[in-house]
Amino acid sequence: MNIIKDYVLSFWSVFTTMAPWLLFGFFVAGLVGLFFSSEQIKRHLSGAGFKPILKAVLIGIPLPLCSCGTIPVAATLRKEGASKGATGAFLIATPQTGVDSIVVTFSMLGWVFGLIRPFLALVTGLAGGSLIQKATGHEIETAAPEKPSESSVKSCCCHKEEAPVKSCCSNQSEGALMGEKRAARGFLSSVGYIFSFGFLQMLSSVKGSLFLGIAIAALAQQFLPENLGADYIKGNYFYEFGVIALLSIPIYVCSTASVPIAATLMLKGISPGAALVFLVLGPAVNAATVTTMFKILGARAGIIYLAVIATGSILMGLLLNLSGMELMPTQFFMHSMHETHWLSHLSGILLAALMLRAFLGISFPGSHKHESGKNCA
Repeated sequence: MNIIKDYVLSFWSVFTTMAPWLLFGFFVAGLVGLFFSSEQIKRHLSGAGFKPILKAVLIGIPLPLCSCGTIPVAATLRKEGASKGATGAFLIATPQTGVDSIVVTFSMLGWVFGLIRPFLALVTGLAGGSLIQKATGHEIETAAPEKPSESSVKSCCCHKEEAPVKSCCSNQSEGALMGEKRAARGFLSSVGYIFSFGFLQMLSSVKGSLFLGIAIAALAQQFLPENLGADYIKGNYFYEFGVIALLSIPIYVCSTASVPIAATLMLKGISPGAALVFLVLGPAVNAATVTTMFKILGARAGIIYLAVIATGSILMGLLLNLSGMELMPTQFFMHSMHETHWLSHLSGILLAALMLRAFLGISFPGSHKHESGKNCA
């Protein structure tokens, strides 16, 4: 019973530490959703050359989309005429980070990680998109490629064996970020949209992954040895990176949920570089995204996708370790793990209520105006 009690306390400690920053991140996500429209995205990402690739990365980095949410957006972009390079760049950059995860990363891991994550998404997105464009440049581009078949991916959201690319996540990606033309909104309507998109729709799309990430972080805090890095890894960075990579790929977590796991691993002695590898591979590499990349862009693009993300994360991780900087989770995070402020408890209760609403599928009055389809993240 003591083990269960200690685990519950650890879970609540991690949860309440993240809650204020998550709520702020979902608010910013609501602002992003309010100002993005499908017409803008399609206009900027169509056509060949480097410019659409750059725009795809710059649009994708702040978008608060997890990997499964990126899939239907990328499929729609490709269908609407985005080049293979731009579509690939979008698929590489978007899952790695977002406004919500950037906020949480700064608060829990500090400014170095907070800057490296979007920078790495920028570099790998540009490199991957350019290589994909070059490798597939001889292939005929069509304005409206054939839509992937309904059995093309195993959706990371719904956990079904056969699911269309337009998955359960498409309600938030196509409805809000790729959705209808927006008439001019009044203040109250804008506030309602931000709440509906950020705190209801976006939270619904990542609730399962977020819960899993916090649960794993609490497990690691309770059961991993205190000196895991020093006793078992002993400075062998390539071995350490390999172990972390093998652990991170099958454990699908969104970019926000990966932060407390990385912070806990660092507290157990794992190097900052290995933690960065987890922060990149955990959100960006999973069966659904890779399968979709192979399906809509081809085998060459899929291989480039994997190679660029793996190479970029490992090289940046090595540079981080060799830099000599002593990086640890922020004092705020370590203090909060032991003594939680009343604001964190209050934020945790509010976030728990919103997550419970998402898991139970309870709709608030009027929320159907901004949410469509089922939530099954």
